[in-house]
Amino acid sequence: MLSIIIPLKLKISYEDFQKYVDTSFKKKKYDFLHKTLRKMKEIALLAVESTYSLLDPSRKENNFELIGLDFMIDENFRPWLI
Repeated sequence: MLSIIIPLKLKISYEDFQKYVDTSFKKKKYDFLHKTLRKMKEIALLAVESTYSLLDPSRKENNFELIGLDFMIDENFRPWLI
């Protein structure tokens, strides 16, 4: 398991995370914004699509849902929905 130290802030921007990756994993030269973030968006879309049919059609008008998704990123920079 990869052991890393992330700054104490619980939320950081994607750009700040990319800077962290750039300085901490110089040999990997990983592009978080175009690889991992894209995969996170795909997972989020699948999560929403998988529950859309469960919404009551008679209540869809003038209705909205707020969702929040949390991800973990493993040592290979793969995102996991938690």
